[in-house]
Amino acid sequence: MKWLTSSFILMLIVLITSCIVLNNRVSEVNHVDYATKSNLKIHLNNGSLVISPDGIEVSNAGDSTFITPALGATMYDLHRNQLQMPARIWLDEVVFVENYSKEISIASLPGTAAAFTGGAALAVLIFGSCPTFYSTQGEFPVLEGEGFSYSIAPRFEEDDLDRIISGDSQDGLFSLSIRNEAWETHYINQFNLISVDHPPGFEAFPTYERSMFFKQKKQVLLMGPTVESLVVRSKSGNNISSLIQERDELSYRSDAALTDAMVIDPSVEDWLELEVQVPDGKKEVVIGFKLRNTLLNSLFFYEMLLDRQNFEAIDWIDSKNSELIYAMNFYRWYTSVFGLKIDVEKNGKYVEHERIGDTGPSAWNYLAFTLPVYGNGKQKIRLRFIPDNWEIDWIGLSMEDQMKTTMQPLELIEVMHRGKQTTAHTAAQLEEVDKEYLVTSPGEEYKLKYAVPSLVQGMERTYFIQSRGFYMEWLRKHWLEPANGEEMREPLKLNQELIRSLYQSWDKKRIDFEHDFFKTMVPINELN
Repeated sequence: MKWLTSSFILMLIVLITSCIVLNNRVSEVNHVDYATKSNLKIHLNNGSLVISPDGIEVSNAGDSTFITPALGATMYDLHRNQLQMPARIWLDEVVFVENYSKEISIASLPGTAAAFTGGAALAVLIFGSCPTFYSTQGEFPVLEGEGFSYSIAPRFEEDDLDRIISGDSQDGLFSLSIRNEAWETHYINQFNLISVDHPPGFEAFPTYERSMFFKQKKQVLLMGPTVESLVVRSKSGNNISSLIQERDELSYRSDAALTDAMVIDPSVEDWLELEVQVPDGKKEVVIGFKLRNTLLNSLFFYEMLLDRQNFEAIDWIDSKNSELIYAMNFYRWYTSVFGLKIDVEKNGKYVEHERIGDTGPSAWNYLAFTLPVYGNGKQKIRLRFIPDNWEIDWIGLSMEDQMKTTMQPLELIEVMHRGKQTTAHTAAQLEEVDKEYLVTSPGEEYKLKYAVPSLVQGMERTYFIQSRGFYMEWLRKHWLEPANGEEMREPLKLNQELIRSLYQSWDKKRIDFEHDFFKTMVPINELN
């Protein structure tokens, strides 16, 4: 991927702004089509920013639409100098509208990274993927994980734990970076590098900790040597063991026939079945995964939840922040539909024991769970999920007994941002779960270095990224405005018809969506 330089971005802004004149139209106002009191940031295609903490009104004037910010709104230019607030903003000047948390980010003014998005480029700005975490191997960053991928509002703030696969310490230091490569604002409450020392022959994996609301990745589970000849069959009866026995380029995705079937019957599930011989007296086994989401989740979020609601998407996002009951019901519905369920056969029937939530589409995710064994002899395990929502690269099963381990946070000794060291301030924001957040905008990067203690002889070490936070999606203008001839949408209904519509769209758009998604990652801007 070619990265846009800061000078190129600024040059493009000059070209864009040279042909833009704000708010010079006079036309008869018809009526107010939409109004909200949500806290909003409005990003304009000349790089300006309007902050309206008490909402907006959307009205028509002839064939055009304009936004009227509430009293108390402020406007800033490209360099974040305050401007005189205009009475109205024409919708065709808008690039993004962003809900924000007033208590956290009122002073956070995004830099120039989003300003090059004017004109025709709007149609393809689809990338979104939570904070992305990289290890640094020489000059080359390596993607290690995505933080709290389901936390799409403050109500859904949660912990995450990502196993580091490629990175390692060099000269007693471990280098990581936090990037915002998406059209989102990231609110990072905690970010730590964790080390886990363990005996050879065991691997350390993140696992879930149960709670009343969320099941968060907060603990580490040690997994011993795995069964060599694990047999895995798909719902269609095919032996797919060769696809999931190694951590390689081969992986399992659902058959096209199952995705086609969802258009007719949105209750269809795909599943994989494992059958393994368990020694007499064995009470538990450990199952491990390397997997990630396909882009089906992303299309659902963008098109079904946001684009389909037009301006009502603003209030829908706000409802997840202000209405606890709605947020809980949405979470339960979403995880019941999109989660990967792990069932264990008991007395001829499958019983659900674990459920894996959204992990994100960018980085491979490693997880492990302890499952009960019912009876002696053969034990069957079934993995259930809606078709083509998961890509599974590896499944392992271990009969070894569990071992206890300790998670050791490492010392953060340096933070670099925009070429300057900011250790004390940023460390205070990242080390503890509190009300202090590191707020990042598209194109921002923080580079961190940690001190690594010596490893005891005869032990092995695995590193993890411990993170906590949430993010707020920037609503694209074409999501907000109704298409030609389209009426304003009715309130969102979470039901099977919504899932049927998703698969109808997935059938038509999957190839182009997968082709374009990662090409629209936001370039890292050292000046931002």
